[in-house]
This record gives sequence, structure tokens and C-alpha cells, in this order.
Amino acid sequence: MNPASLRLLTDTALPTLGDMMLSDVPVLSPSTHLVEALKLMERHQQGVALCVMPGQAPRALTQSACTELLMTSLQGFPVPALLMDAAQPLAFQMFKHQSVEEALSQLQGDLSAGIAVYEGDQIVGYIGAAQWSRLSVRLLQPAATLDLPADPHDLIDPLTALPDHRAYRMHLEMRLIDHHELDSAFSLALIEVDWLDGLVQRHSMKEERSTIQRVSHTLTSGLRDNDNLFSLEAGKWGLVMSDVSPSVGRAIAGRLIDSVWKAQFKNHGSPLGQVSISAGVTAPNVDTDSTESDAEEALEQALMSGGHQVRVMGERLI
Repeated sequence: MNPASLRLLTDTALPTLGDMMLSDVPVLSPSTHLVEALKLMERHQQGVALCVMPGQAPRALTQSACTELLMTSLQGFPVPALLMDAAQPLAFQMFKHQSVEEALSQLQGDLSAGIAVYEGDQIVGYIGAAQWSRLSVRLLQPAATLDLPADPHDLIDPLTALPDHRAYRMHLEMRLIDHHELDSAFSLALIEVDWLDGLVQRHSMKEERSTIQRVSHTLTSGLRDNDNLFSLEAGKWGLVMSDVSPSVGRAIAGRLIDSVWKAQFKNHGSPLGQVSISAGVTAPNVDTDSTESDAEEALEQALMSGGHQVRVMGERLI
């Protein structure tokens, strides 16, 4: 993950209404009968129809509300027969190019409000309570919990020139959303150099920092194009591997730590003292914290089993 991809990350964190709305929503005559409106809603598969009356705010009727009204009428209860009488006025009229952040500021927490989305003087889409509910995990929670920096370079670790732990958390959260909503597969590996009695006690801070930089360079040079490496802390890295299962992730992580071992630690007894490099791999869990915790547990198993190995979360120790 480089600064260019970080810019993409921050740009896509605040999509426009045009990206989020239900498009191709039928706009019907106010005098349309409810039966006809329901047929058109089913045909468009958007679950909502709009109507516009001169001098009034646009009105919307959802497919579920229309079905309920028709069922009530079949039971003999009086209900509105026309779209203009059954539809509810929309609270807001916004333009396609406006950002979701602007929409949220106007909604002021009332996610039950409906919005007609315009392009020029034409209605081109609709966002209602159901859409806001589905979008809340993708938009509201990350926006509330992630403090996006004004400059993407603020997310770069100065020692390794890799994206730092904040970029890692942001990236992992978005990958989990994609995983749960789009079934997008990935695996997470935490890679750590276990210094033991090596650099920390026997060598200078300068030598330790130089070693971390060289390890980072070796890891980076061995990445696949669609994998992302992050510097989490001194001597620890996070690796998000795209489109792979944990078993394949184990092989990728194993190849990486072997390359580091051969390039940097082939004389691991001297002058660096006792050093090992290990990795813990896991599949996505329900959220960022639990996914990271699973990877930490697998990494701890690798270190406690002697180091210089890869463990996968949930595997039986041999």
C-alpha cells in the first residue's frame, strides 16, 4: 500500500449521493393507481416509486407500504387509491454530486427521512430509511471511528516508509466490510521479529533501526501485487493478502519470512544474537478487533513453539 493507494482510501471514504442512491427509480404520475404502481415497482426491483406534483415536495411510496395498503383494501378497509394520496412527502431534495457527509449533516441523525436525488431538474434516484440502514455499517461507523488525516502522508511510518498502524486499521476495517457484503476473501498475517537477547540488549538503537529497515525492504520486495504490508511497531508488520485462504496465506507468509531469514539473519547467532522471525495467519472474523486478536494468537503460538515458523489460527499444535 503506497501513498497513491492511501489517497484513494481517503477519497473513497466519503462517497457521493450518486454512488449510494437507488437509481432508475420510477417517477409516476400522481394519479397512478396503487395496483399499477406496485406492478412498476416490482418490474424495476427498486422497491420504491416517486411522484411529483407542481409546487410540492416529491413524494415516495415503498413497495412494502403499497402492498400493505392493497391488502388492507382487500379486507374492506378504506385506503387511498392513488399514488398522490398514499405516498409520503420526502424531507430533502439533494443533488447527485453532493457527498454523503453533506447528506448526513442535513439529516441530523434522522435516518428515517427520505431523500430525492436530482441531476439538474430531473430526479435520478432515491435514498430512504432502508438504504441508510444498509449503508450505516459502511459509512457511519468508519466515519465516526476513523480520524482521516488531511494529508495521506501522515499515515506513513517514517522509519520504514510503509503505511502505519492507523492505515492498517482503516484498511482492515474496509476489507472486512467488503468481505461481509461482497464475500471478498483475504487473509491477515502478523509478522514479528523476536529479538530475544539480540539487537535490543547487545546492539545500538541505530543498528536496530537499520535492521528493521532492511527487513521491511526484503518483505516489500517479496509481496504480490495485490497484497498490502503495514508497519505496526518496531519489528512487527501486518500483511493483508487478497483472495487467499489461510492455508495459502501460510505458504505466502512462510516464503516471506524465509526470504528475510536468508537475506538478513543467516548468521543469526552472531553478531545479532538470538533472533527469529515468525508469522501468525488468520481468516477474517466478525470485526477488526477479533480478526486481529486471532492473528495475534496464532503469532504467539509460533513464537512460543520456537520461532521462525508460521502458525494458522485454529490449527492443532504438533
